[in-house]
Amino acid sequence: MSGPTYEIVKVVASDAYLADASVINEVAALLSKTPGFLGAWQGLDIHEPTHLWLIVAWETIEHHRTLMADKEKYPPLRAALQKAAKEMLAMEHVRFSGDFARALAAPVTELAVWTRKADADKAAFDAALGALVALLEGAAAKTDTDVCIAGAGAVVEDERKFVVGLGWPSLERFKAAVAAPPAEVVAKLGAVKQLGDVELKLVSLTKYPGA
Repeated sequence: MSGPTYEIVKVVASDAYLADASVINEVAALLSKTPGFLGAWQGLDIHEPTHLWLIVAWETIEHHRTLMADKEKYPPLRAALQKAAKEMLAMEHVRFSGDFARALAAPVTELAVWTRKADADKAAFDAALGALVALLEGAAAKTDTDVCIAGAGAVVEDERKFVVGLGWPSLERFKAAVAAPPAEVVAKLGAVKQLGDVELKLVSLTKYPGA
C-alpha cells in the first residue's frame, strides 16, 4: 500500500489551548522543518471537547521515528506540544488505502476505530471490513459525492486495530446517514460487528498554519 503514514495523536487539551488554539502553532513551525513531514491537522473532539486530536502526515513512519530519536530536535518539539496538552492519551500510526487527506479537509472528520475481537479469525475480519469499506466507497462515488471515504488502514502498533477514515460536509449530514443507513450497509456493518468492536470519533480539524 503506497501513500503517507499518518501519526494520529489524542491528548487532553491544556487550558492554554482551550483559551487560544494558536498556542499549538509552535509545534507546526518545528514540524515544518523536519525531513519527511507532509502536513498536519489539529482540532477538538466534537463529543469530547477536552480531547485534542493531532494528525501528522509523514512520507514514511521511519521519518517520524528518526525525529523521536533525535536528542536535539525532539525535546523542543515535545516541550512545545506540552503547552497544548495536559496528558497524552494515544499515539498510533496508520497508512490508509484511500486519500485520507481529503477526509481531514472535510468540515467533519470521522475516525471509525475497529478492534478485532480476540477470538475472531483475522482473515474473516479483514474480509468483512474490506467489504464494508468497498461498499461505502462505491455508494459515495455514485450518490454521496459530498462524502469522502478514505479507506481503511491497519494500526502499526496493534495488529488487531484498523481505522476507517471518512469526511462529512456537516455533523447533520453524518447524523442523517446514521439514522437511515441503506439495508446493504446495515448487513455489511453487522457482519463486521460480529468479529470486531467499533468506536466512532468525530472531529473538526484545521490544518496547521505553515504546514
